[in-house]
Amino acid sequence: MDPTRIVGSRWTSVEIRLGHRHYICAESRGSRKKNNFEVRMTNSCGPEEDRVQFWITEDELRDKFSWRMGWVTMQEIDDANEGPLIDAKVCFRCKGNQILPCSECFGRGKVGYYQAIHNI
Repeated sequence: MDPTRIVGSRWTSVEIRLGHRHYICAESRGSRKKNNFEVRMTNSCGPEEDRVQFWITEDELRDKFSWRMGWVTMQEIDDANEGPLIDAKVCFRCKGNQILPCSECFGRGKVGYYQAIHNI
């Protein structure tokens, strides 16, 4: 994450924040050297005067359990079913076909990165 290029970058909140998931970095302040670098996030839709805005630290923005760089697709958001987004990849056994007896993804078609890929 380059602080000189962060303004204007797009981010997705893992959990719904203030009714939204997609945000744009609108402003930055502070210094990385002084460990007080912060960015102002604003949601990306609606009239400018109605948008929500808040400041977060660089550490929080780097936390993959809180934020994702770029905008996540609507399909991934729908898969989250109003819950948190998770890192997932297509199951290598059933190739994402969501076969019920699949022992890796249990019929979901995706395996989260936090799950073991091979059973030992």
